[in-house]
Amino acid sequence: MIKVVTFGGGGGQSQILSALKEIEGVESCAVCTSSDSGGSTGKISRSYRKINGYLGDVSKCLCALSDDSELAGAMMQKFHGGILKGHSLKNIVFSNFVIKFGERKALEMLHKLLKVSPGNIVMPCSWERSILKVELEGGRILEGESYINSIARNPLWRPENNQITKVWLSPNVKMNPEISKKILDADYAIICPGDLYTSVIPSLLPEGIGEKLRESKARLIGIMNLMTKLGETDGCGIGDLAEILERYLNGKKFDYLLLNDGPIDEKLLDKYKVKEFKVKVLTENKNEINPGVRIIKGDYWMKNNEGYIRHDSRKIREALKRIMVKK
Repeated sequence: MIKVVTFGGGGGQSQILSALKEIEGVESCAVCTSSDSGGSTGKISRSYRKINGYLGDVSKCLCALSDDSELAGAMMQKFHGGILKGHSLKNIVFSNFVIKFGERKALEMLHKLLKVSPGNIVMPCSWERSILKVELEGGRILEGESYINSIARNPLWRPENNQITKVWLSPNVKMNPEISKKILDADYAIICPGDLYTSVIPSLLPEGIGEKLRESKARLIGIMNLMTKLGETDGCGIGDLAEILERYLNGKKFDYLLLNDGPIDEKLLDKYKVKEFKVKVLTENKNEINPGVRIIKGDYWMKNNEGYIRHDSRKIREALKRIMVKK
């Protein structure tokens, strides 16, 4: 059995979990950020104190691992009007479970409801409540995942003067103790794609995660983002992105980096540039951080049903199989 632990938020991580689920002999433990303050998760957690900022990410990853695709699709469905507008069925069900049974029992029940295979598990990186904070060049501090994620939409935003230089959780929370053994026992650890400072790195921040990763003998795989994101990875290349991630890995170095080299349709990119005028495809650059890293290129992207650019789970699956499955 090949044991894998993944880190990230809900969107990018769920695509990677969909790939891992289809590789025979792989068991996955997905570790999700717990400081989400935006969208449905933010609204629910502000209304119900018992509910933490992992609600949407954890449930999205569980849907990706579900053995009942029809049920998972229904649970992912969002309401488009009325008092439930913007909320998904999974968030409403999960919230009710947490209120009635407590966090740990609720998570167990959602695993069973979504028919997730016993070898697979999704966990928040911490059970403790915290707020995400970042520091910009010049010393300005922003807080709250949703605010940080939206600040670059301001027309006056100048990425060359407002780069994020530091990110942390306040208060400094401890890792979920239940993922410690999962990290130590893993054959592979995967850093999933996603918003760098508001989704991916937050899953690595709770006290203890970096130390366990360094202690673990797991081979480290980074699945690189397809494009840059305004306010977070402006002007980044693959070397820059990997170097930033390694700062939060407590000395752990990447063994493999998966990088898309498939040409992305310019018409699709133009849609993104309407919102993020400096968006570009993430490419290699000269910033070498680990001479021993193996860069595995491939045509890893697809256009989903909503017309967005996403990682293609089938192509990622084949790339991961070549790494993990020994012939």
